[in-house]
Amino acid sequence: MRPSFLLGQRKEYRMAETLSKLIIQPMGFIFAGRWRKYRPIQASVVAGAMIAAVKKLNPGIHIYHYDEMNQLIQHPRQG
Repeated sequence: MRPSFLLGQRKEYRMAETLSKLIIQPMGFIFAGRWRKYRPIQASVVAGAMIAAVKKLNPGIHIYHYDEMNQLIQHPRQG
């Protein structure tokens, strides 16, 4: 999995990360075209995509960016 900026709750507080979220999250729309893979993504989506990828039982090396991770969550059984 190659997520960009991870969104979600943390137990610890990181000021720079909090400020980055305030700036990057509302501007996700600027990550379009070839830059789309750099969109911020929820950590829960990445975790769900990891589980779905393992369940596919598809051997080999696979790289998943923003769209591929979201697709795994929507269609977990497709290969």
